[in-house]
Amino acid sequence: MFDVPEIWYGVERLNHPDYDNRPWHEVEFCRRLWDKYADFPMEYILEACCGICPHGSILSRRGISVVGVDASQGMVDAANARAEIQDLEIRAYRRDVFRFSIPGSSPDGAILLASTFPVPHQSRTDNSALISQLKSVGYYIRKGGLYMIDCGSPAPPDIVRDEIVSQTRE
Repeated sequence: MFDVPEIWYGVERLNHPDYDNRPWHEVEFCRRLWDKYADFPMEYILEACCGICPHGSILSRRGISVVGVDASQGMVDAANARAEIQDLEIRAYRRDVFRFSIPGSSPDGAILLASTFPVPHQSRTDNSALISQLKSVGYYIRKGGLYMIDCGSPAPPDIVRDEIVSQTRE
């Protein structure tokens, strides 16, 4: 089982006042967890709800390939333009994080380091949106890959009931 500060970056941030919310601290946090828990090297990462791909930009500069998905075409265009200008190994796509596919091979893992966890307000009476998002990303990444989420708040999203999610690739 994970230690609380490792599974909940918000707690780690609160316990260490010198930590701030800058993307490089979050990336270093992810890298520590990958080193500790990954069964294989994290060389290709999906950044869910990527925006302009700030975390992916840092990862790309460190030799990790990145694919991003975001619902906003403006953010996707900005992420792709930034990657081209800075010669970064990033490709972003406009996709609904609750159900998507993108071309290419499966990433080794995924990150969602957003200011809010993407669960629509109308779905807060059940777990359907949360389960849909986890299935979508989980199906896309490599089997055995890690999906790390920071919802940017000291409190996790409300979970209405426990659910076991299992999905097999065809």
